[in-house]
Amino acid sequence: MKKFILLFFLFSKLTFSQELVNSIDINLDKIKSFYRIEDSNNKEYALILKNKENIELIKTDKSFNVLSRFEHTEIDKSGDFIGNSIKENLFYTYWKKNKKTLEVLTIDFENKKIIKNEINYPIDSNERILSSYTKDAFFNTITVTKETSIINYYRFNGLTVEKNSFDCSNMSFVNSLNQKIKFWDFLNDENGTVYKASFPIFLTDKINFNSVHATEKKKIYVDNERIIISSDVNNNFSQFVILSLKDFTANSHIVSKQDENSIDSFLSKETNSFVIDNKIFIAKFSNERISIIIKNFDNNTLNSFSITATEGHQYINSELIEEVGGIKNREILKNEEKFLRKSFAKNPSITGFLSNDNYYLSIAGVSYPRQQSYQMLGMFGLVGGIAAAIINDGSGSSITSYSDKDVVYIRSCISSSDFKPTNLKNVTSNYDNVRSYVENNNSKENFLTLFESNNHFYLFAHKNKQEKVTIYKF
Repeated sequence: MKKFILLFFLFSKLTFSQELVNSIDINLDKIKSFYRIEDSNNKEYALILKNKENIELIKTDKSFNVLSRFEHTEIDKSGDFIGNSIKENLFYTYWKKNKKTLEVLTIDFENKKIIKNEINYPIDSNERILSSYTKDAFFNTITVTKETSIINYYRFNGLTVEKNSFDCSNMSFVNSLNQKIKFWDFLNDENGTVYKASFPIFLTDKINFNSVHATEKKKIYVDNERIIISSDVNNNFSQFVILSLKDFTANSHIVSKQDENSIDSFLSKETNSFVIDNKIFIAKFSNERISIIIKNFDNNTLNSFSITATEGHQYINSELIEEVGGIKNREILKNEEKFLRKSFAKNPSITGFLSNDNYYLSIAGVSYPRQQSYQMLGMFGLVGGIAAAIINDGSGSSITSYSDKDVVYIRSCISSSDFKPTNLKNVTSNYDNVRSYVENNNSKENFLTLFESNNHFYLFAHKNKQEKVTIYKF
């Protein structure tokens, strides 16, 4: 009975935390695709809605009040949408038509027209794309030239593309078998790869609380001045390549996963790490202990703590939570011993963010996907391109990623000044609130896209046979 009351409290707290921001009337029916572009400089948004025949384009202010709108008859399918940039109040959208050509549809809200251009697709067939992202009005793509140690960085700005390359040939790395390897082999070492051989993007100014995305052993972090490529396929070392976007130089760091300041260090087959505030948070799992070691890129230990069945409970700022396919199937575990055993049996994950002078951490064990992949999409009303839009949200905030996983996790909140535990209880985030709302929603809404801005999540929804889009804030 006590467990039921606690679960009811958690669901109630999460489910009713959304705020209806606005509703926008639309003219299209049977929406097939929906795209959202944020102009952070002018605090405006461009919304692109498509069906089989037409495109509707809407420009709004930061509160989603309509500033301008027009419709455009779509001439062709325009290829696959890959990204966008903003230049001189024009919204540039990039559509890959084939291996050599990009179609650029420029949206001019002032004159209510779309300008069509074609440019050469700059990425050669001998390059492997690591990741792409949009930040500060630019679309960016990171690639590596196959069988080499060359990283290429492309910045799309309007109709122009700038390319810079980084030579990593003087760097050496260690693979999962503790053998020295070159950069190309470092990128392609798939031992410990959980879901796919790609590098999920984490923007450092976002609320990174998705334990599923953070389970990947290879990641890319992006801030205003740097790109950090990390690998945790080796359980003894976290390895990093840091690319400067100021002078386009590169350097590497190999950071030990041992705590040099403690005699309590232990070897583990289950490790992972996450970068927050230029610090490396290393998680080491066994069936009796989870150790968190905080280091800098010079391999200096800043602090560490451990959680066992009898120790470190002051670092736990939440219930011991288990989810089977989502929040609806959530259970509170009885004790730390059970949590440690269940988390060690899964893939290790640590993620988090800095807010109000505290580090908020999610420490988790995440299963491999079950066969009924994306089972929950039907519940959400997601179909076709709309489903892809919410799954592939650029900030790594996909809410469907939990639908085919079993996850056990705790939340920890520590001070950023001295790394001491705080007394906060039942730590959650706006990301948890979005997940709860979507899973428990019975309104038959189709969720079009999810994005984060200024520490809030915004969810766009549309009901069939209703000529409007509704925006919720969490």
